[in-house]
Amino acid sequence: MSKDLDRFKIYKNLLPELVDKSNLKDFLFEKIQSMCNPYYKSRALYQLAEFYDEKSYELLNESFTLTKNIQEPTLKFQVLEKIFSIIHYKELQYKLFIQQIVNELVLTFDNIKDLYNQFIASIRLSFYGSGEFRKKYLTNAIEILTKMDEDDNKLKLIIKLKPLINIYDDLQIKLNEIIETLKNKIHNYFINSYYGRILFTEILPVHISNLSLDISQNLENENSNKKIVDISDYTELQALFLLFAQSNDIKL
Repeated sequence: MSKDLDRFKIYKNLLPELVDKSNLKDFLFEKIQSMCNPYYKSRALYQLAEFYDEKSYELLNESFTLTKNIQEPTLKFQVLEKIFSIIHYKELQYKLFIQQIVNELVLTFDNIKDLYNQFIASIRLSFYGSGEFRKKYLTNAIEILTKMDEDDNKLKLIIKLKPLINIYDDLQIKLNEIIETLKNKIHNYFINSYYGRILFTEILPVHISNLSLDISQNLENENSNKKIVDISDYTELQALFLLFAQSNDIKL
């Protein structure tokens, strides 16, 4: 990396078109206007708004308008959240605009089809309001869990949701019913015990189906005489960790 941190020399080397520009913000705005993709253009506008205070609201408003043309609901939801966070700390007087963003977040949530992304969006949406609004989207999250297959993703989401519904007795009952119906009782342990949650979140993120492929790729860069990690060793190690965790939970 070059030790020359002179920004004008950097402009000249990497962005020669900026060298003679007296107002870089206006130049960037013009460049953004030439973009066609609504997702990238909307992102560029809110990024510019973060340091262009004079036109912050104008840029955020245009960015918001463009989100209506973003076809992928998950991407649209992410952009709307970013616009909300910027307008919320820079332009608090625009309360109507802030509410419009929240309304659009709600509409966008309804169009998300993937259950995992739907769950995440519902949890995040619950923080954009209080009272019945918050409870509604926490309830939605629980309903989404009932439709999901029992896998690591579902366990991870249950663990994340548990502390968020502590003040709602009825939601705790519903979530506990989901946990009790889990077919794999080890999953139940991972969720309900202190050390079990630690063990689950620290499990090596390697799927058995991909392990042979990962090992083969690594061997291309290593000496062929080195030993391959045995899957049975990994399984045995996990079993030992599980036994240790259970013994420590008994002591609590």
